[in-house]
Amino acid sequence: VEFKENGFTILPKVFDQAQIDEWISLYPSLIKRQTSPGAEQEQRWLSSVVEYEPHAMLPAVANEKILDFAEMVMGPFVQLDNLTFMAFPSLSKEEANGKISGWHRDQWSSFPLGNDYIWPKACNAICYLQDLTDDNGPFRVIPGSHRSPLSIEEDDHQKKRSDEKVYYPSAGDVVFTHCGVVHSGTPNTSGKLRYFFSIYYNLSWLRH
Repeated sequence: VEFKENGFTILPKVFDQAQIDEWISLYPSLIKRQTSPGAEQEQRWLSSVVEYEPHAMLPAVANEKILDFAEMVMGPFVQLDNLTFMAFPSLSKEEANGKISGWHRDQWSSFPLGNDYIWPKACNAICYLQDLTDDNGPFRVIPGSHRSPLSIEEDDHQKKRSDEKVYYPSAGDVVFTHCGVVHSGTPNTSGKLRYFFSIYYNLSWLRH
């Protein structure tokens, strides 16, 4: 009911600290393996990490709590689209002042034309690998926007809104989102990296 109404739900403590520490320890090695030789910048937005570290990443993509919930809201024909791993660098408070990361819907969403619930073709299991705070950047969402014809002008994509809700998941929590719900991150100004998993599932008849 909560997921259908709001377009997201938070699954608490899906992963423990030992598992989180293992994933974080792999990040530097994954950067090296995914950065092309001679590239001017390192590749820090890491996709397809299951292919690079299948044994380490299987507990993330095949977690029973996540998959049970995915099948509950999407039906039995669920496949992994991608596991993305990112460590967001810290920005200066001046650079981040008053901004958010950017409102968006996710891949395979359709724009709601009315207020009816649209069965999701895809869902995102977002996992933060540390406690979220105002300094490292909380999760922002517009509840119910997956069933509302809400359009945000390009100039307003990085602006806070009166209808948004802000959440501070703990390390190992999973924010499970409908592909059509409008959401955003918040710039990291903590002076440390903010680690993030996007475990994206779609219906098995869709392309990866």
